[in-house]
Formats: sequence, C-alpha cells, structure tokens
Amino acid sequence: MPRIAKQIKWRAPVLVLLLMGLMLFNEQVTPLMAKGSRASATSPNCASSANPLTLAQLNLCYQSLLAKFSGKFLNDLVNVDPALVRSTLRGMQEPSLVQLAGQIGYPGDFYLLVRQELMNVGKTYIDQDKVDPLVVKGYNAAVDKPLFNQFVKQLASISNQNLDQLVTGAILAAQPPGQASKSQACNIVPPIYKPLPQVNPSSDGAGNVTYHGGHVIDGTANIYLIFWIDPAFQSPSTKYVSLIAQFVKDAGRSSYYVNLLQYVDSSTRCPTDAQLAGTYVDTQPFPQNVLANQKNPKADPKVVHSVNDQAIRQKIATVAAEKHWDTQDYHNIFAILPIFSESSTCGTHDWLHTGANGLQRGSPFIFIPYLQPKVQGKLWCDMTLSPNNDPSTDKAIYALSNMLIGTITAPYADSWSDANHKDLAGKCISPVPPQIDPKTKGNVNWQGHSYVVSEAYDNLRQGCVLKGP
Repeated sequence: MPRIAKQIKWRAPVLVLLLMGLMLFNEQVTPLMAKGSRASATSPNCASSANPLTLAQLNLCYQSLLAKFSGKFLNDLVNVDPALVRSTLRGMQEPSLVQLAGQIGYPGDFYLLVRQELMNVGKTYIDQDKVDPLVVKGYNAAVDKPLFNQFVKQLASISNQNLDQLVTGAILAAQPPGQASKSQACNIVPPIYKPLPQVNPSSDGAGNVTYHGGHVIDGTANIYLIFWIDPAFQSPSTKYVSLIAQFVKDAGRSSYYVNLLQYVDSSTRCPTDAQLAGTYVDTQPFPQNVLANQKNPKADPKVVHSVNDQAIRQKIATVAAEKHWDTQDYHNIFAILPIFSESSTCGTHDWLHTGANGLQRGSPFIFIPYLQPKVQGKLWCDMTLSPNNDPSTDKAIYALSNMLIGTITAPYADSWSDANHKDLAGKCISPVPPQIDPKTKGNVNWQGHSYVVSEAYDNLRQGCVLKGP
C-alpha cells in the first residue's frame, strides 16, 4: 500500500473531489436510498407537482440530477487519474473507499467533507447560475435548481455505510477514460488526407504524450485577445492587431486544430474548434516598475518576469471585469499581448488565480511579449521568415500558435504531456520552422492567409505535424 500512496500523492480536498466526481459519473449506480426504501423501476416526472413523488421516485430524480453534473466534477475538480483508484480498489479483498482513504492517510471526517463538497457545488454553480452548458448537458434551472437544493438539505439522511458502498461501487463500475472510440465520443470523423500529412521527429525523442487525468478544453475554446499598447512607450506594427485576430479566427477551424481531436479528457470529450470571442485594445500607460525594467538592460530577468506577470494578471482582471468576460470558465483563454519585451521568454501560458485569497483555478491565459525584429537570443523568437512582411507580427503568431496548442490540451499543466513533462507544442520546437513554402514563406495557408506556425505532436503518427490526426 505505501507504493500506491506514493503514486497517487493525494491532498485531502483533492481526494474528496475525485471520489465525488467518480460517484456522479456513473449513471448506473444504485439510487440514493433512505433506510427501508426501495427503488422504483419507472422514471418519475421530476418536474411534476400534481402528484407528490414517492421516496423511491425522488431518489431516482436525485440520481438523474447528479448524473448531469458528472462532467462538472470530473473536469473542474478532479486532478488525479481515476484509474489509480479503481485498480487499487480491485486489489482489495473487500473494496472500500473509506478503508482506502484511511490507508493513504486521509485525515478527519471523510463523510463530512463529502457532504460539504456537494453543498459547495450548490453554492458555486447552482445558486450563482454558473452552470456551463458545454459541460452540464440538459440542465433546466427551473426544475434542477430547486431539486438540487432539496437534495442538499437531505444529505444528512444518507448513512455513511450506504455512501461508502455507493461511491465504491461507482468507481469500480465506471468506464476507464479513453476506452470509448474518440471519434464517436466527439461525434466527429477525422478527415482523410491525400497525401498523408508530413511527419517530422519530435525535438526530444521522448515518445508519445500520455493523459494524466486533468483538464482539456473540450468543445469550443473561446479566445479573448487583449492588446496592451502604451503609445508613450512604443507602438506595434500597423498590422499587429488585425493580423493576429485574423490568425485566431483561421486557426480555430483549420486542419491544424483537427489534430487535437485525439486528445480527450476523462469523459472522452475532445477539443473541436476555437473562436475569437473578443478583442480589446488597451492604451493605458504601463506601470512604472514595468517601464523601469524595460529601460534597464541589466535588470534581473527573474525580477522582470515577476513584475510583468503581476501587471498582466491585473490587466486581464481589469479588462475582463469591464467587458463582463468570464474568468472562471476553463474554456475561456485570455491571450494578452503587451507591447513591451521580455528577454527571458517568447511566450508563456498559465492560469488565473481567482476566488477567495486567489485559491481557485480560473481561466487559462497566454502571455506574448512584443518580439522585436532584432535578435532575441531565443531559439524560436529569432525566426526570420515573414509571410506577411511584418516580422514582429509573424513572430507573435508563431509564438501564439505554440502556446495555444499547449493551453488547449493542458490548460492547468496536468493533462497531456510526455515523460519529460513536455506538452504537444513543446515537443516540436525546432531552430528552423519546417515545411516552409518558398513562395509564401509560410508553412500553412488557411482561408487564403499564410502563416508560420509551430508544429504539434501527433500521437497517432508519432511525430510532429501541421495537420492531423
């Protein structure tokens, strides 16, 4: 058992959220029952108030309601691979989630925390009307909201023993992630390419990427562009804003994006497309500490990055509040492109910290500094190709393509990566971008527009591609 405990490395809250997610995922588990009650074989009309529901019917309604929220638990709250829990339970002579939690070292009242987490879902998603229709399918606020509140009030009537049996059985019966057909799960048939896409070796040779149980931006990714331009400091090229916005629109419906169909989440949902959800040009002055670092060539790169990171996080929060953009949903990507340079990076992706004391993981964001035409001293910042005759903009597009791929398949850096912890894009960085068309000076042409983009790793072809799978 100690070996298993080292592999899982649970923290107490994560354990509970994992277990709750698995409980809600399986729709075939026994309905929640009070002592002495029996389940009915018929499906009741949970919205009907003409005839009071029996206890058994009410329990079936609760089960149907919780099943709707399975995706919300598994994708928003779970960051441990359920397969580890399932395999461990199967190795126990008498499977028991409570015993497993105790052996791993879970402290405190396990059942109390389970009930608290269910109440948190009611407060966070239900009461605040923040139910994401892309994750919670078929939610009907008029019916489901009062039913969920009623369920939470009756949590105390569910015995600890029944709760243990319910959750343990759900984990053992749940279908392992990725077992279903990916194309069927996404309801999309990958295209057939003639000739097949060119495949280049990855830059690290570490083999395929694997799934680690975290988030994937399934369905449509909403991309918000924030251009922070302080005219008193410097202005970007004239085509900077329009070309980057055009690139985002083109990339979201390209064969490049189709490669991501194979990278599913724990519910076998996959990324399907992306859209430009909003663009904002902010001309407020840069903070004085940012400007001071920009004017000091000897500034410590770590200090510069820390100062810049604080400034861009604050700018995203300010703009999002003004524009009423949701910074909680992991389907929303905020790409901020301030017109200042940073010698330590060509681009990074991270996530916002929201909620009380910044402890909640919010939307992912991408930071692309202004990449000047001069040499940056970085492998892929120094690209000299410019299909749009605008070196700074073409460099930004190249960096943005790389960051987007990593963000979509691992928005919280806990999803798809290889043995060296590199994501799909990180495996495919090369000194000279491959597959360049000498006529257009780009390596892709979408909707009649040429760009140079970073390759992305393709598990099916075991190499780096510009389209797939």
